[in-house]
Amino acid sequence: MPTGYTDGVRSGEVTSFAEYALECARAFGALIMLRDEPKGIPIPELEPDEHYIKNKDDAARELLEIRTRTPDDWRKAYHQYAEETIARREESLARIAEERARCTAMLEKARMFKPPSNEHANYAKFLCSQLEESIAWDCSTKFYDELTVEPFEKWKNSTEEMAWRRLDMASKSLSDEIERCSDEIERYRSRNEWVRQLREAIAEVGD
Repeated sequence: MPTGYTDGVRSGEVTSFAEYALECARAFGALIMLRDEPKGIPIPELEPDEHYIKNKDDAARELLEIRTRTPDDWRKAYHQYAEETIARREESLARIAEERARCTAMLEKARMFKPPSNEHANYAKFLCSQLEESIAWDCSTKFYDELTVEPFEKWKNSTEEMAWRRLDMASKSLSDEIERCSDEIERYRSRNEWVRQLREAIAEVGD
């Protein structure tokens, strides 16, 4: 039966034993997950995902930056926070007003719809209820009406508290991930060892 693993050998594109042997390694053990990948993809030294480590490092850097701010740094950061809060409030209120206007206009049309039969009655009610609920909830300005710029000291304390909280959460997530993936990490180590031994054995054969 023809085999794709010898295609390169038969065509002359693969002349190195190492290249052929590593291609065949896709069909075995630690590297079987690469079996259906395109030819020529390098066989990796598999490592655990470092996403959680990066999150913790980012949170630690953010906390360090906050804790080393000078009084002038804090004043500049507060000024930026105040400007962004006011701009966000105004932009959001304007956007919600436009959305409410569009929904209200559509609701007026929906209320004019006359169901062509009794079997369409619930449908007609549904047309209106969806818009009415959206106006009541999606187009509510309550949050932004109450959004104000916090006093400096309160904002400063909450900024530091949130930075500590992010670091605590990132640290816990990393700890949980390590515990949850301990078996998987061991499997990675086993796969890497398999690849390392394979490379050494292939090298003994030579080209």
